[in-house]
Amino acid sequence: MISDVPLGAFLSGGLDSSSIVALMSRYSEKPIKTFSLGFKDGVAIDETKYSKFIADYFNTDHTEIIVDTSFKNEIMNLIWHFDDLINDLAMIWVNFLARNAKERVTVALTGDGADEVFGGYFSDYMVNRYHFLNYIPKLTYKSLMKFYKYIPSQKARIALAYFKMSDSEENICFRSILQVPDEEKSEILKFKPQNVRKAMKERFIKELDYINQFINWDLSYQLPNLYNMKTDKSTMAASLEARVPFLDKEIVEWAATIPTHMKLKNNIEKYILRLALKDVLPKEILKRKKYGFGTPANYWLKNELKELSGEILEKLEKRKAFINSHYVKKVRKNRTNGIYVNRVLNLIMFELWYETFFDNNGFKPIKI
Repeated sequence: MISDVPLGAFLSGGLDSSSIVALMSRYSEKPIKTFSLGFKDGVAIDETKYSKFIADYFNTDHTEIIVDTSFKNEIMNLIWHFDDLINDLAMIWVNFLARNAKERVTVALTGDGADEVFGGYFSDYMVNRYHFLNYIPKLTYKSLMKFYKYIPSQKARIALAYFKMSDSEENICFRSILQVPDEEKSEILKFKPQNVRKAMKERFIKELDYINQFINWDLSYQLPNLYNMKTDKSTMAASLEARVPFLDKEIVEWAATIPTHMKLKNNIEKYILRLALKDVLPKEILKRKKYGFGTPANYWLKNELKELSGEILEKLEKRKAFINSHYVKKVRKNRTNGIYVNRVLNLIMFELWYETFFDNNGFKPIKI
């Protein structure tokens, strides 16, 4: 056996989790226990068919869990468990998955870390629908950005900032990480916020090319402060231990020596990992496009969260000491518009976190 404790794996049907399942199956005397998550009808995000395909392919003892709970019932407990600001609603579903898996295992392996170690995000970064922007002089954007705060339409502001950060490969990477531009942060807060892009650049290592710059950023900052924290706290809140084989010290150190062109080749992300697994995984998974562990946030904002989100943002409007209420009001008015999803979620999560730990003593979750 590969372990003396009840052991399983979270299975999304993607390259990373599928490779974990494949290798576990190779060294286990019994079918390993796998767990996947799906959403109820009406939600577009559903990868259960890929999970089932891999479960059948490797003959695992598979459990498919369909989410039938709501944001409202789950979020306050998790905000309390995290006790830190985070805007990644996938924590709800990692916790939901962990609670169900806990009934059968005490430890679960996940594919977390493979994207950061082997350059898995860059096909998304490089997909740029606006190639014509490369031919517009950078001086044009620089001039237009001087009038950013005077543009009356928020959509036009977002579009201008998006276009400005689409004129080079490096800027596209920044765009994907920052999501909300530094210029817009100044519009949200009463005080002058730190320029995140500048802070990131100060931590860059001059000897690295831009791809390895962002891999280094992901490994040093985004992975430990967001994704690892999300998985660790979401699973431990269910008393389940999650382990991350791709973040083994020797794997990470070895991967750091791999040339860039072996991580991203012809816009194929994690190229060397796919190459290493070509005799292990079926081609349907090896050639499958990367998808993140997303949540149907836009669907919720138009349905079960429509009224609740308005109520939460209305409370935030009154915190005039550090938030510009006119910005929150604008977001509240447009909260069902897809372009505002990240803004809405950022503000909602901040308000609920603030209520939990500042308006209240933080000793227990609050009710909404």
